[in-house]
Parts: sequence; C-alpha cells; structure tokens
Amino acid sequence: MDLKDYIIEEEGTKKKLIDWKWRHVSYLDSLKKPTGGVGHLLTAEEQKLYPEGTVIPDKVVNDWLDKDLIKAKEATKAQMLLLKRTPTKKFEIALTSVNFQLGTSWYKDVKRKNGEIKKGHTKTWNYLMKGNFKEASKEVYDSTWNDQTPDRVEAFSEAIDEYGVGINSQLINKKEKEKTLSWDQVKKVGKKYLTKIKGN
Repeated sequence: MDLKDYIIEEEGTKKKLIDWKWRHVSYLDSLKKPTGGVGHLLTAEEQKLYPEGTVIPDKVVNDWLDKDLIKAKEATKAQMLLLKRTPTKKFEIALTSVNFQLGTSWYKDVKRKNGEIKKGHTKTWNYLMKGNFKEASKEVYDSTWNDQTPDRVEAFSEAIDEYGVGINSQLINKKEKEKTLSWDQVKKVGKKYLTKIKGN
C-alpha cells in the first residue's frame, strides 16, 4: 500500500448514494468542522461552494488530496531533520499521517487570530527531540486526539516505539563493533605479543 492509499484508508471519506452512484459529499468532522473529500478542512470560500451535504466532484477531491498530501510530506521532511537520528520508514509514514490529520503545526502551540492559543503536542515532540521514545509513545495518548481517533494515536505510538527500538539496536551494534578488533588490529596485537615473547 502506497502512502496515498494509506492516508485514504486512515482518513476515510463521506459518500452518499445519488442516482445509483456513490458520490463525495461535504460533512462535519468529529470536531464539527466543515470537511470534504479525504479529511480536507474546507476554507471559508469552499464552504460557500460546498455547504454540508453538497456533492463534491471527484476531480476536486483528488486535487485537494494531492495538495494536502504534498504539504504533509514537506512538513514531515522538515520535522525529521530536527530529530537526532534517521527515523524508520514506518515512523515517516505515521508522521506524515499526523501532519495530514492534525495539521503541520501539530507539535507546537499556535496563536490564533482571535488571540486564543491552540495547544499542540509539545510534550510528545520534546520527548522525540530528546530521544526519549518510551515517554513520547505514552504521551500521545494523553490528548483529546486520542478521544477523537484512538486508532490513529495507537498507530503513531507504535511507530514511535519501533523508531526507538531501531535506534537502540543501532547503538548496541555500534558499541559491539567498537569492542571488536579489525583483522589489521588483530595482526598488530599478535605481532607485538610475539615480539614480547622473543624478547623474553
């Protein structure tokens, strides 16, 4: 399954049977926000064109999906650069899904135009930045996001855990390699040992 299909499966779509054909329609999401297509939050202009229950052409839905996915992928790449070690592919996909669903500012507090502060998942992000994957994978559950879409939260938590396990394995392998002598080092050690024996 490619990333696009994964997002479609995760987000789901709202369709209605009209004239014997399933068609995309605008709807209110779990937070009562006007939405259309694949988890696309409608702008003020789009809400005028597609009020709740209005049919949305497939081409429009596909265009929204492509543009929203590009934004999510670009944000994911930028965020991964801030992390200390290279993430796993599973984590990259899960993080892209998070950016797609929660928005590209999911990890920080954002001040809205009306002065209100939209709280982000700052604790989870801080744990990730510090490499504390165990706490990060637990912290994501402590959120309204978990109340709304627990399956999405669980998927992200599992991806964080796998990321952490991968990092720990890399560190262990690195330490083991540091302990193991190369063949050239073995020869040098052996040469010194033989010289010492002859000297005695």
